[in-house]
Formats: sequence, structure tokens, C-alpha cells
Amino acid sequence: MLKIKSSKKDATAGQNGSSSTTPVPSRSTTPRPPASNGGADALRNGVLTVRIHSGRNLNLPPNTTLPSVIQQALASGAQQQLQQGRSAARESLQRKKAWWLPYVVLQFDKQDVMVDALGGEIGAPVWMSKAHFDVSRSSDISISAYLRTQPPAAGEDQNDMGNDLLLCRLDYNPVLEGHHVVDQWFPATAGTGQFHLQISFKPTAAQGSLL
Repeated sequence: MLKIKSSKKDATAGQNGSSSTTPVPSRSTTPRPPASNGGADALRNGVLTVRIHSGRNLNLPPNTTLPSVIQQALASGAQQQLQQGRSAARESLQRKKAWWLPYVVLQFDKQDVMVDALGGEIGAPVWMSKAHFDVSRSSDISISAYLRTQPPAAGEDQNDMGNDLLLCRLDYNPVLEGHHVVDQWFPATAGTGQFHLQISFKPTAAQGSLL
């Protein structure tokens, strides 16, 4: 809550001000290449957890102007109201979604999760969310940041992203062996910007006993 038409699920409130979501199967028609290491070597079983904290240095595509509805939202003081509201409520467990800030879609093996921003700025949004993905084989993680071109309307199809602008995307091949954790800033592989992510893999008990 990217420019593919796929099933997405909004992040919901969780502990410590972050949200935890369970992905749903994607309906994306974009073809995916087979795992590079076929056969038994490509088989993995476990849970992949992706925590997305924030972004920085996000920019619009070349020769693209800021959508007029975003300009109007900023001119109306929506950003200041968001910051004041978060401060007054001490924000801890209150998640106020800012539709005019970039949202992200996390994809792993045909599973998608969409996450709205909680605050920050257009070039440096804050998401503070996490998603869990069931792992059965090797696959890349794809994280894409989008900017809306119109405010979301109540009752509209949230799976249709319309003409939202893709700001940047990260494609990353996670380590799916043993208990592995990485926490760092990842540069976008398409577009400009960086994502602060914590990516961890926990194998099933059967697999863990063999590693």
C-alpha cells in the first residue's frame, strides 16, 4: 500500500513501531529466470525475513517532474501535520501512512508485500516494516520504490498501481544457507537511491541439522 500488476498486502501494525506482514502469491506476469543452480542445489527450505527501515537519496527518473498532487499535498502542509501528529502521539504504536511519500513493494519468489511510508521525506522515506517469506528454492529479492501520481481512493483496486512512478529498484540474491543475517545500506541496481535493510534467513529444523 510498483509498475507491475501484482497482488499486494498492506503492512499492519506490529511491535516496536514496525509492522510485520505475510506475503500473498503474486499475479505478476513478468517472466522470472530459473534458479541458476538447478536441481537439489537450488532447493532451500526456511523463512526469509526482510526488514526495511528507510531509504535515502531517492530521485525521480530523468526528465520527470513531481506529480501535481504531490506538490499540492506538500504545499498544504501535509508533511508538517504528519510530523506534528507523530510528535504529539509519541508515535510508538501509531502508524500514520503518508500517501504522498514513496512506498515500496517487496518481492520474493512470486510473493509480494507492499509497504507505505510512515514519515521522512520524498528523497528519504521511513518505512520501518518487515515481511516474512516462505522459502522453498533460491530466488532474488526485489525491492522497488514507487511514488504515487494520485491519492488512493477508498474502495479502489489497491492491486492496480496505475501510473505510479518507479524511483529505484534493488535486486539482491540472499544467502539461504544456515542462520544468516545481513544489516546494511544497499545501493539500488536500477535508478538512484539506497535502502537500509536487514535480511535474515532461518532454515527449517531439518535443513538446519544438516548444515
